[in-house]
Amino acid sequence: EFQSFNYSGIQPCMDIDYFGSCKIKNILRKALKYMKLKITAVIFAAAALLTACNSNTNPAEKIVETAPSNFEYSENSDGTVTITSYKGSSLRIGIPEKIDGKIVSAIGQNAFNGYDDKEVENSNASIIAVNIPDTVKRIENGAFANDFKLKYVKLSANLEVLSESAFASCSILENVEIPKTVTEIGSYAFYKCDGLTEAVIPDSVEKIGEAAYACSDSIVKAQLSENIDSIPDYLFYECDALKDINLPAGITEIGEGAFAWTAVEKLEIPDKTVSIGDGAFFSCMNLKEIIIPESVKTISNESVGYTHDDNNDSVTIESLVIKGKKQSEAENYANENKITFEEIQND
Repeated sequence: EFQSFNYSGIQPCMDIDYFGSCKIKNILRKALKYMKLKITAVIFAAAALLTACNSNTNPAEKIVETAPSNFEYSENSDGTVTITSYKGSSLRIGIPEKIDGKIVSAIGQNAFNGYDDKEVENSNASIIAVNIPDTVKRIENGAFANDFKLKYVKLSANLEVLSESAFASCSILENVEIPKTVTEIGSYAFYKCDGLTEAVIPDSVEKIGEAAYACSDSIVKAQLSENIDSIPDYLFYECDALKDINLPAGITEIGEGAFAWTAVEKLEIPDKTVSIGDGAFFSCMNLKEIIIPESVKTISNESVGYTHDDNNDSVTIESLVIKGKKQSEAENYANENKITFEEIQND
């Protein structure tokens, strides 16, 4: 599990146990494109090529069903089945809706994991694309973790749960459309998915686990569900391209290290927020202004306005301005940490 923060020793993401529960062992030690014709023909050909290249079609959607004999499964109490492993050779997989006449309702734990139980890379690590049928409602822990060549995934339109580490360390996985039926995204679900450029979490999601998108360093935009009441610890930790973030109006807590080492430039904390956790915005070097409402009563250790110097010691970021009301926790924090404070006048 995560160790306690020690800001004089924070280092980038490292030392991961990807198999099974995929716990991050020490993410903060001490403290992820490709002769003679009439001019009109050339133009039309170029236009057609450009259209094809700009298509938003997910290649995984076109994958036909892989023969059911390529999968092993276990039976569930409701008569459906959970796929437990893949023994085929195709790297483009269309998971069947039924096996032996039974509906496939889940992808089991580590079913397509690129590591075996001895943490040795296996053939799953070379899977390129997966089409998941609409019968599937759950993707269990580590189901597609460590599939290092997995680029395209089409999720079930009826998916409800994306469990812990479901796609952890799928380093070239491109943007995945999460259906509006999903209610839960587990911890580390998209950890270190460097091919993602955005994280769009629909409003159906009510629970997100810690570090769900941590260390995915190509994410530029994050759109969070309006139906979560807190930002989990390390959610976008070290997503160093992330600059466009919406903070849902109803959140009451921002977790430890949630946006540390991101590229956010300006933030307004929602009015219902009560606490900001340790290092929540640590080393956000582009952050010039943060507005903190009176509702915030706790701003924890080095939550905002700190980074490391060349000696790895914590120092304040001189360019940051904290804005808030007089005699608020925002003002107290700014004064105690020698960070510039600007009063927000009453409307």
